[in-house]
Amino acid sequence: MKYRTIFIAGFPRSGTTWIANIFNAHPDVIYRHEFIGREYLTLKQDVFKALKHSNGLTDNQYQHFFATLAEPFINTDHPPFFYKNHLRFKNPKFHNFCWLIV
Repeated sequence: MKYRTIFIAGFPRSGTTWIANIFNAHPDVIYRHEFIGREYLTLKQDVFKALKHSNGLTDNQYQHFFATLAEPFINTDHPPFFYKNHLRFKNPKFHNFCWLIV
């Protein structure tokens, strides 16, 4: 499967979260807030180093990165207020309820 990645970078209080939430409204988008900075320990060390030093990723590293990115992490996720194609249960109300329990 081929993924398209968009990194949104900007200064604090410049609207990056707002624009990211607009992208997140799409059902095929997985939005992770500051994933690499907050969850770098979940990545394999060689993948993190390749990302950090802009060395590019091999096919295996690329697959590992996106498999890890697709997993839920409490530090990087925002509640899924919209219908999402990648979720097992497609009901946003169910996911919001689970989010409150967590």
